[in-house]
Amino acid sequence: MSSYIEWNLRNFQGYSTPFGFTYNSYLILDEALTLIDTVEHYSFEEFIRRNKSRVEVVERIKEVIRREK
Repeated sequence: MSSYIEWNLRNFQGYSTPFGFTYNSYLILDEALTLIDTVEHYSFEEFIRRNKSRVEVVERIKEVIRREK
């Protein structure tokens, strides 16, 4: 579906990220649209807002699966 750059993230799961970090997400197009592997909770609304202009199906997503800390 999309990538999202978090410019201020300097450590991701113990790895140094001096230039930020890129999240990649995947949209499964099936009976129930499912979005997998999004961004951290504090960036989620911005992530959805950015993708609404690119993908018309965002409004029809039934499931969101994301990593929780």
